Amino acid sequence: MTKPLYRPREGVCSRGWLFMGEQGGPCDMKCQMCYYAYQKNLVFYSLQTMIQHANLFRHYYGLDACDISGGEGTIYKHIIPLVDHCAKIGLRPTLISHGQNNRDDYAPKWAGVEEGEPLYQALERVGLEDWLISLHGGDAESHDAILGKAGSFDRLMAGLDLLKRPVRFNSTLQRENLDHLPVDILLDREPTVWNPIVFNPFHEWAKKTGKSEIEFQVTLTRAAEVLAPAIEKLEAAGWEVNVRYFPICIAEKFGFAENVSGYHQVPFDPWEWRLNATQRTPMPKIIEAGGWYTAEREMALNHAKQRDNPKCDSCSRRPICDGPQSQYQAAFGIEELIPHDGELLTDPLHFQKERAVNA
Repeated sequence: MTKPLYRPREGVCSRGWLFMGEQGGPCDMKCQMCYYAYQKNLVFYSLQTMIQHANLFRHYYGLDACDISGGEGTIYKHIIPLVDHCAKIGLRPTLISHGQNNRDDYAPKWAGVEEGEPLYQALERVGLEDWLISLHGGDAESHDAILGKAGSFDRLMAGLDLLKRPVRFNSTLQRENLDHLPVDILLDREPTVWNPIVFNPFHEWAKKTGKSEIEFQVTLTRAAEVLAPAIEKLEAAGWEVNVRYFPICIAEKFGFAENVSGYHQVPFDPWEWRLNATQRTPMPKIIEAGGWYTAEREMALNHAKQRDNPKCDSCSRRPICDGPQSQYQAAFGIEELIPHDGELLTDPLHFQKERAVNA
C-alpha cells in the first residue's frame, strides 16, 4: 500500500515555530516529559514581541504558516489578537494545545473575545487554521498519568467534538502509553495527521544521563514493536503518520522507514519547522550557504553530529538519519542499532518517494 499524505511534500517547508516564551512559557498542566515543566518563573512574551516574531517569519523569512506553542496558548491572554494578526498577514496559525480548555464554559474576558464567547470559538472565528492537539494516551489511565491530572483525558475528548477546524495530533512515546496508543480514537475520526514523537531530552532533561533517571523513557525497539501495527492500521484508514526523531535503521527493521521525520526530514515536512528560522539564522548566511535547501541540510547535519557513535558513523543512512540522542546512548547503549553498508544516502526523502496524497 502506498503510504498516505494529508498534504504533499513540495520542497522546503514554509512553517515556523512561534514559541511563546524564552523557556516556552507557562502552562496549566505539568506533563511528565515536558521540556519546561520543572523550570521555575516561566513567563510569556508580550503581545508586541509575539507580533514582531510573527512579522519576522512572514516578511523576513517568507514563511506562510506557524505553530503557536509554549507553554499553553489557551492561557495566554493575548492569544486572540496574536492569532488574528497571524491570519491577516498570511502566516496561517496552528495552535499546539493540550486541549483542556476547549469547552463552552471557558470564556475569559480577554481582548478579542466577544461577551460570553468560548475561547475555542473566538480562536476559530479570527482565523485559526487548525489545531495540533497533544493526545498522549488512548485511555484515561494512560493520558491522565502523563498529564498528571485526573479527568484530563475526558476533558480533551469532550473538547474535540466542539472544534470546527481540522485537528491533527501529537503523542510522545513513553512508558505509560506504549500499550495504550490512541489508535482506536483516531480511527473514529476523519483522517488528518498523527505524529508519534520520540522523547527528546532537551533543556533540563539533557543533564540526565542514566536509564534510571528518566523512568518513563523506553527503548526504540520497544517503541517500534507497538508503532508498526499502529501505523499499519491508521494508514489503511487514510491517516498520515510521521514518526518524529526515530533512527532509520530500527524503523527499517519494523517497516516504517518511510514515516521517519527527523532533523533531516522536518524541513520538507509541511507540518514541522524550518530549522534555520527556529535558530534565527540571518538571511545573508542562508543565501551564502546556497539557499534554504542547503542551509537546512547543513543545520540538520550539525544537529545529528552531536550524536556520533561507531555504529552510526559506519552506516550508509548516516547523512539522512539523526541517530539516537546522546542521553539515550548513555542510558541504553547502541546494541540495537543496525548499520547498513553501501553508498551513502544523501536525499533526506529517500524513503518517502512512494508516499502520496489520497493514497
